[in-house]
Amino acid sequence: MLFHTAQYAVFLAVVLGFSGLLLRHRKAREAMLLVASWIFYAAWNVKYLGLILFSTVLDFIIGAEIHRSRSPQVRKLLLTVSLVGNLGVLGVFKYYGFFVENFAALLQLFGLHPSLPALNVMLPVGISFYTFQSMSYTIDIYRGELEPRKSLMEFALFVAFFPQLVAGPIVRAREFLPQLDRTPGATSHQTGTGIYLILKGLIKKVLIADTLAVYVVDPVFANPMDYGVLAIAAAIYGFKFQIYNDFSGYSDIAIGTGRLLGYDFPINFRSPFKAPTITDYWRRWHITMSRWFRDYVFFPLGGSKGGLGRICLNTLITMGLVGLWHGASWTFVVWGCYHGILLVLSTVVGYLTARHRPGAATGPEGWSLSGHFLRVFVVFHLTMIGGLIFRSVSLATIGQMWTSSTTHGIGPGVSTEFLLLILLAFLLHFTPEMWKAQLEEGFSGLPAIVQGMIAAVVIGLVATAMSTAQPYYYFQF
Repeated sequence: MLFHTAQYAVFLAVVLGFSGLLLRHRKAREAMLLVASWIFYAAWNVKYLGLILFSTVLDFIIGAEIHRSRSPQVRKLLLTVSLVGNLGVLGVFKYYGFFVENFAALLQLFGLHPSLPALNVMLPVGISFYTFQSMSYTIDIYRGELEPRKSLMEFALFVAFFPQLVAGPIVRAREFLPQLDRTPGATSHQTGTGIYLILKGLIKKVLIADTLAVYVVDPVFANPMDYGVLAIAAAIYGFKFQIYNDFSGYSDIAIGTGRLLGYDFPINFRSPFKAPTITDYWRRWHITMSRWFRDYVFFPLGGSKGGLGRICLNTLITMGLVGLWHGASWTFVVWGCYHGILLVLSTVVGYLTARHRPGAATGPEGWSLSGHFLRVFVVFHLTMIGGLIFRSVSLATIGQMWTSSTTHGIGPGVSTEFLLLILLAFLLHFTPEMWKAQLEEGFSGLPAIVQGMIAAVVIGLVATAMSTAQPYYYFQF
């Protein structure tokens, strides 16, 4: 059930209708939202609903026992059970085939030809997201940062809540659960901004991301040897804006839907291509995932404590795991390590050089405006190289694109209208943040009938472009 389909629109309308009827009955409303969330997930594959139930019951019980126990050894053992249970499910369904395939290849190097058991299962949609949410609950209780929930239903709603169930934002228990204690229902501001975010997300996803995918990115990456340097460059730039608009569009719709129901989710993107440093890029891109790995992997490894070598090692380990989290493929591992190396280099440069440059007009961190824009330009293109690695089906695809661009010359190009679409995506992304905030607030303050008219126009435009509609890119993770 994709956010940009008529099926989801009907589903959401029904949920909002029942939500309004049950505003004075908080428990009944929460039960309705939980059942709706399970139905939403079961629409993909009802068999995998059991995996969500497993994580929910496991962590609810273990969270309570960790809080109750006064023995450090018992608490640590219980946390280990939670981590093994969640990561075990994730490992079996997402990584088993990858590790078996590579282990068999390793044994063949030594002349062995083992017959290892295969596990041909479809990847459960959203498994990387809801397992991380559920694990954060037990980890936070273990750290003493969260009180366990007494109601299994409330905790189950946190794990399975449909707006952000399959692709985030990755919401922490301490962010969502306290919202269940207040009077349910959306404020007028939440409703206005929620509608605005949903419309913005539809535009990003259907009109920009899917159009770029169908007419620019997918054809070139599927057959790179058929294209020249212009088309390959357009595909690489195009993918950068495709994946941003696809994923941030999903996040916008998820956050907007949550607001319509009276719940606030953390922001997941903050104009990442404006980042002047790699570190800042990761503070802006997939923010909830970045802070999850920061708080539950990087900091436990030692974070920024210790010497420069230790910090660099912690960074490389964390980013390698970030890459593997995205998918069971060497391209994702290489992509994660590539960003890890960029972060390490940024850290080393920060230790060895002075960042402040006195001068006339200055940008962030004391740099001149020209220096700031140069850094943004460099970081954008460094991350675009990462995007090439991320999008490639295999490492061989990268070589094919390089070979084709150097041997075919200019070669077949991309239609002008799609190049203009890439330019439009660029301009929209680099619009001043103040203008974006003013537009959101301005929409939320409009009369309901005007909001409805604008919504009708946007939905009409989206409907005309549905022939190019694609699944969300991050559903594969």
